[in-house]
Amino acid sequence: MLLPTVPLLAQDELAFPDSLLFGVPVDVTHVRTLDSMGTIRTELPEVQATLIEMKTSWYGGVYALAVTSAGGFDLFPIPGAAGVDDVQLSTANVRGNGHLQVVVRTMNHAGRTGWEHALHEREWRVQLWDLQERRCLLDLVSGHSHEEWTNTWVPDSTGLIPYEERTMLSSTGEMSCDTYDVSFAHGMITLVRTDDCPGMEDQDDLPKRVPLTVRYTLGKDGWLKQ
Repeated sequence: MLLPTVPLLAQDELAFPDSLLFGVPVDVTHVRTLDSMGTIRTELPEVQATLIEMKTSWYGGVYALAVTSAGGFDLFPIPGAAGVDDVQLSTANVRGNGHLQVVVRTMNHAGRTGWEHALHEREWRVQLWDLQERRCLLDLVSGHSHEEWTNTWVPDSTGLIPYEERTMLSSTGEMSCDTYDVSFAHGMITLVRTDDCPGMEDQDDLPKRVPLTVRYTLGKDGWLKQ
């Protein structure tokens, strides 16, 4: 799969590449039935596709997109081998060839919270699939958030006093939020900087950045920056 760019790191329009190439056709797993494959989460009848949660764990769910084919179903893996915390599906008419494409939006979260240190990171990703060609037309990290805190407490030489009864001496931290809304229209992708990171506390305290909109038009082998 192709990860052509990471737009969330762009501070201005010049940081975006002039083109984004399509991925190559992928091999998919074919199954005769979805029985015992997992839990059905979402269905897209307009493209005969079903989102299956194949397993779940502390790290999130492992998903596949099951597409009806001759004699059964083709399974397209959803990115995130260790687990995905959220998956949203929709369709788009980007190519105008009589076939709808599937938009897959995912969110991954990793982190921990403790009395002395806390760290949380989230990543948002967008894929655009042409199911007929078994090809990913776009694979894009569209957002990232980072939160980290370090707390210093009055020392407890006994090791018996719980943190909630101790006095905090200081608390320092840092956070960042870089996100883009990605929308699709016929022959076009539009990225709009939003810096909206669901799940992040106190993101309103972050400095506001200059609004930015970047557009790409559909080409023969990929997307061309306007």
